[in-house]
Amino acid sequence: MPWASPAPRLQASSKRARMFKLSIFWLSNTVPKQQATCAICQFIRSYLLIAVPLIGLFWFQPEMSLLKGVSLTNLASVFFGVAFLVTVGWKAYHEFWKDRNRG
Repeated sequence: MPWASPAPRLQASSKRARMFKLSIFWLSNTVPKQQATCAICQFIRSYLLIAVPLIGLFWFQPEMSLLKGVSLTNLASVFFGVAFLVTVGWKAYHEFWKDRNRG
């Protein structure tokens, strides 16, 4: 009987619709309406914003003509060296010079 085949599809689709409504209901009740952003959550988000694209770049290893002839190891070491010097300089400024000018 060719006309009997749509009935199971309707039941399956109504079952899927009920499951979809239940999942939407469950998600709307489990996710808070106003999410509080704590310091740890912000740290994790910023880490993921930086780490995931870097992992993707390392995984796919795209060929960039801009970076040909540039050693990424040397570039990273220079970056971390400059970041270290800036951090030490910033801390020294706050420790020795900024407090003297206030008092």
